[in-house]
Amino acid sequence: MVAQTGANKTVKIQQEVFKEICSTLKQYRYETGGIVATDDNGVICKFCMDRITTPGLFEYVPDTAFLSEVINGDWQRQKLTFAGFVHSHPDNDIISSGDMAYGREILKVNRSLSRILIGVIDVSSDEDSIKWTFVGLDSAEDSATETV
Repeated sequence: MVAQTGANKTVKIQQEVFKEICSTLKQYRYETGGIVATDDNGVICKFCMDRITTPGLFEYVPDTAFLSEVINGDWQRQKLTFAGFVHSHPDNDIISSGDMAYGREILKVNRSLSRILIGVIDVSSDEDSIKWTFVGLDSAEDSATETV
């Protein structure tokens, strides 16, 4: 699956990973999520659900210690690249200013990334779709994407 974005940015995701994200996040209350990784071709090929014991009421608060272990352990050994995170919202798939700010915080501490990919899924929708957005350190670098 491919979503075109503008300025030659695309999101490519393996069909089975797309299905895994949608089915997993729709099992839980909104404001849950996980991280995604890409292979050498830039295709999203891996999803890791976060270990969330109590989801926030109005925000997704990742377990950064657990997710860092995944990125720096299994994914590094598999030569996968951390690309960003995907999470669920109630009643919309619109990236929030808080989501964008969190993405920028990740970029500030991970200088190897020039941008981060943030996906949002509407858990109340009957349709399986993820709206992806590229976020850069500067808002001029942000690029809204098509929904996949």
